[in-house]
Amino acid sequence: MRHLLFIFMFLYRLIRYSWILTLSVLTVIFFSSITFSQESYYWYKGRKISLTLTSEFTGIELRQNNQATRNTLNENGLITHGHFGQDGRMVVVQGKSDKIGVRITDLRREGKIVRSFNAFESTTNLGPKYKMIPFDEILVKFKPHLIETEIDQVISTLGLTTKNIDKRGVYLLRVSDPGSMRTIQMANYFYEEDLAEWSEPNFAMKIIPHDDSLYIRQWYLLNLGQIENSVPLVDIRAPHVWYGGTFGDSNIVVAVLDDGIESHEDLPASRLVTGWTAGWGGGVGTPSTGDAHGEAVAGIIGAIHNSIGIRGIAPGVKLMSIKIFSNLEFAYANC
Repeated sequence: MRHLLFIFMFLYRLIRYSWILTLSVLTVIFFSSITFSQESYYWYKGRKISLTLTSEFTGIELRQNNQATRNTLNENGLITHGHFGQDGRMVVVQGKSDKIGVRITDLRREGKIVRSFNAFESTTNLGPKYKMIPFDEILVKFKPHLIETEIDQVISTLGLTTKNIDKRGVYLLRVSDPGSMRTIQMANYFYEEDLAEWSEPNFAMKIIPHDDSLYIRQWYLLNLGQIENSVPLVDIRAPHVWYGGTFGDSNIVVAVLDDGIESHEDLPASRLVTGWTAGWGGGVGTPSTGDAHGEAVAGIIGAIHNSIGIRGIAPGVKLMSIKIFSNLEFAYANC
């Protein structure tokens, strides 16, 4: 009986861990023979975000982060735009001339710089294009069915190291191999192999100021307590969606049943489709003199992101004006 129990336990463990062994072998073969394709992308909330290389910025890892090294960067025409990592050795730099690559190569030869990282620009159909640099870290939320020993085995097989695990169970992993593409590829691998709920590079992203003049008053989009008596973080977190490249689909038409909509500098005609005016006179939903409520509602929904007015929640959608009343005190209950 004891021998049968031993055999059963052996077979159970063999079946349970055989997928890790298979994964290990396939991973070694995959990463030792891979040739990077021209397509660059990463996954954000289940969406594939395309990336294009940009030469405006570059990421570097310093041998030492001290004043002498920072002076050397400046003397070589490299402007720093932020230090990252626990010791600040990861730096975003911008060249004062078009010879930034030559300068970085020289500094690597001198031992001042350990390695460099490409910068990318996310491409979206609408809204800003975010500039980002994937240094050597990725964030991974593993699937719940994976136990700790299985996760550790995968991490070890891929040659990664665990820097931190937060209270949500999100792993901060370090990629030892040089280059931005390796960091992106590692993040994609976890997601595409169905090992993670989500996985993405820990980007250093260029902050894009919100320059719409009235955006600061739109506490419902992002509430930082900027309005008196408002409660910070009680909002719909719209920027979190925008940062992922989601601004609304132009194939979606939102009908606004109100007192009419017309185009203006914050709501261009290209975002409007032909509407309809209820009642005897007919029409295409154009507001009359004094009608303003529908225009305000339309702006909250779809005002474009520019340097004026407010920011719409979904500036990518199209709007249709269904005018059901005008600047009157009474309106038909049934139009």
